[in-house]
Amino acid sequence: MLQCVQWAILGFGPGDGGYASVYLGWTGFFTIFLLGALYWLETIFAAAVRTRVAPQLGDFGIFWTTLGLVELAAFILLYVVT
Repeated sequence: MLQCVQWAILGFGPGDGGYASVYLGWTGFFTIFLLGALYWLETIFAAAVRTRVAPQLGDFGIFWTTLGLVELAAFILLYVVT
């Protein structure tokens, strides 16, 4: 959500250099992967409700943890290192 606010006040666009294109592209891809993960989570819970068994979140937890670590690494590289 904070990145959406930052997009409005940035002062640069995707064509203004490498940093700008990586920043906008990275947040766009993260949004796509996040929406995919939320859809996956919804289907896991829908299947659990339909079959009345506990949801199996093993693979989803690994994916979610990996997504979080990648975003943390991106934050460090794009904000702290520069």
